[in-house]
Amino acid sequence: MSLLSSTAFTLLVIPYLCFADSLSFPVEHSLDDGHTFKPIGSLSSRLSSGVMSVNLEDTRIGEKDFQLLLNLVGRSGLYHVRIRLSESDYLESAVMACLLVGSEMKAKFMVSVNEDGFPIALHISTPRFECASVSSLPTSPADLPRISLNLEVQKPNKGASPETIKYLLKLEKQREEMARAEQGDNRSFFAKYWTYIVPAVILFVVFSSIQDASNSGGGSGGGSQ
Repeated sequence: MSLLSSTAFTLLVIPYLCFADSLSFPVEHSLDDGHTFKPIGSLSSRLSSGVMSVNLEDTRIGEKDFQLLLNLVGRSGLYHVRIRLSESDYLESAVMACLLVGSEMKAKFMVSVNEDGFPIALHISTPRFECASVSSLPTSPADLPRISLNLEVQKPNKGASPETIKYLLKLEKQREEMARAEQGDNRSFFAKYWTYIVPAVILFVVFSSIQDASNSGGGSGGGSQ
């Protein structure tokens, strides 16, 4: 590609990237413990409003996938879901297949986004926490509910609340005042703490005098016949 062609391509693409308001990412799942994935829909994000939605295609389980699901449940395998961000980058999460079946094929699809509304993490969970056994599964895939993902978006925390900030500023101010007080006080140890030292010395002298008097009286009484 020539320099002129490259420049023209850049001038055409950059405005598109800057003004593109919505993004769409393929959503895929795996019924063989994450070895192979196939698309089941897409995740759409509108950057200007921060609104996000998941659009699933026909998520009914066919005969082949039904057998894979039976195998997963039988060996306590994992049902995997991922969002493909690019050809090599994706966000992935998994839940036990028996929990998905026990929740009638319903799961919570939690997507964490950054300040720009771009997906940075994925977590899938089920509303129920009781595993279904293979014997409790329908005998036909037609009797199994289609997979349903309930989207939940987790946005970044904008920071500490005003009360928290005020408290932290107060602590910092107290710390600075204590540091200044320690640096400015150049008095000797006795000058700083004489109010504690003098009473302690007086008490020590008084108790010593009482003890000496008691010892002297005890010695005189013991010598008489």
